[in-house]
Amino acid sequence: MGLSTGALELKTSAKVPLVDIMLMIGIASEAHTGLVALCFPEKTICATVSRMLGENFSQISPDVMDASKEILNILFNLVKKPLGEKGIVAFRSIPAVVRGQNMELCYLSRTNTVIVPFESKLGALFCEITLHTATVSERF
Repeated sequence: MGLSTGALELKTSAKVPLVDIMLMIGIASEAHTGLVALCFPEKTICATVSRMLGENFSQISPDVMDASKEILNILFNLVKKPLGEKGIVAFRSIPAVVRGQNMELCYLSRTNTVIVPFESKLGALFCEITLHTATVSERF
């Protein structure tokens, strides 16, 4: 897909574009819990899945949503290996895909969220990463 990464920044409501699909996975390690969300406008996710499956998708459909979950699993497994090599064991929850129009992800806690913007030939997307230190009760 040829992604280029923009500058990392802390999330503020004024800086985050609204999206049409969010791919979310909860993560946990011995020291942290959190959430990783890949956020796409409809045009970008449809173009990505079209290229991935060799079919033409112009709207978010059940096939696009299924392929989106696979994208999330692939990316998690790519990140998990280098973390494991550094001694960080990361566990994940069941991936979730949320579909709507002009959505923004909001959190109940005041944990800092980092936004990682990406640009590709297929369109823009971004990743939200929220981590906080796990207490003993959150680890089990």
